[in-house]
Amino acid sequence: MKNYFCGLTVCLSVICVFGVRAQTPINIVQETIKSQVKDRIDNNYSVGTVVAFYENGKETYFTYGYANADKKQVILPQSVFEIGSISKTFTSLLLADLDQKKRIRLEDSVDKYLPDSVKVPSFNGRKITFAELATHTSGLPRMPTNIVPKNPENPYVDYGVKDLYAFLTTSQLENGMGNYNYSNVGVGLLGHELTLIAGKSYEQLLQNVICTPLKMTQTSTLNASTWLTTGHVDHKPVSHWDFDIMAGAGAIRSNAEDLMRYLRAELDLSADALASAMKQSQQPLHMVDSTLKMALGWHITAVANDEIYWHNGGTGGYRAFAGFSHKSNKAIVILNNSTQSVDDLGMYFFNPSVTIIPSKKPLTLPKPSMQSFVGTYKIGPKLELEITLENNQLFAKMTGEAIVSVYPETETKLFCREVNATIDFFRDDKGEFDKLILDLNGDKMPATRK
Repeated sequence: MKNYFCGLTVCLSVICVFGVRAQTPINIVQETIKSQVKDRIDNNYSVGTVVAFYENGKETYFTYGYANADKKQVILPQSVFEIGSISKTFTSLLLADLDQKKRIRLEDSVDKYLPDSVKVPSFNGRKITFAELATHTSGLPRMPTNIVPKNPENPYVDYGVKDLYAFLTTSQLENGMGNYNYSNVGVGLLGHELTLIAGKSYEQLLQNVICTPLKMTQTSTLNASTWLTTGHVDHKPVSHWDFDIMAGAGAIRSNAEDLMRYLRAELDLSADALASAMKQSQQPLHMVDSTLKMALGWHITAVANDEIYWHNGGTGGYRAFAGFSHKSNKAIVILNNSTQSVDDLGMYFFNPSVTIIPSKKPLTLPKPSMQSFVGTYKIGPKLELEITLENNQLFAKMTGEAIVSVYPETETKLFCREVNATIDFFRDDKGEFDKLILDLNGDKMPATRK
């Protein structure tokens, strides 16, 4: 089942002050993140991870694990990963750059630059704008409804311009416009339109506008880098994802060194050619709720009297996080070549009160015991949780969400490695599971088997 889009060594420095030996304070937050990365890899949650920290004006790197589980290639700061939806911040920066150059306006309707034969959905006469695509407020769904990949291991490679145009012409904005609704197809459309306006491919725009000025030599949509790692699902190598028309939503590959250059430019706005566009892309345009705002591509989360600009990313065998704070002048990049989420570690860097997903070792159960969990459980009128078993691996899927792997913690409890979630099962008089309680980030949801 596929998801189309989630021993610590401490070095002490010793100095001599008036004849007294004093130890440099350890950065507890950074060391906790390193320890968690190591534990996750040692417990087979992940394969290889690179973390780049920027704090107190200093850039440091931590690496652990392998670029490929089979070949045991060591992970390095130069290692390249698929960064998934972090690509959306690059696409939005390209949008801001065209706006700064007065080639377009954020308020322009997107149908203005498409062929006349393409009908873009509207709502009550209101047309979708570029700003709405970049802030996920266009009303477009998360995914195009007509995506049927020939190869589920590489789901976007054969989704082309004709498919996108067919989707737009037949789709409707059933939930209206103006509300936050994360949309891969919306940013895919945005990236495509930028190429039409600029008369260049997405890769050419990426290199000319962002990568060359920032000296990001290992950042590209191409599958050509000798540093490219292998993605994994449960330690098994999986195919790379390649993109056609949806490139703007998630096609970029990069490494921690390049992404830290990108974040540091976002922090100090020193890149002359991009400073004004970066500043524009960071301006909040939509209030999602009391703690979350949307800028162009960037999510802005309010935590502990600070505002964190961030985005995460995930493809078939990768997870990534990038974030920065102007107030604390800090930034972090975490790249992981498995499906273990790193979002909790990324946010923990800025706010140590964030709950870190614990590392647990799965309990080995016989197949009949694994099969006993399988079924569909009704949480609410329109919300269900489906548990399936495939090749001795359990999966969970909640209505409207992606499929995730789950693992036995006890004979009656499953846990998830990708998010902070557990599922407790309860037996009926016949000894069969008929009820469960899903605990998702502390929110407990009871469900009954259908």
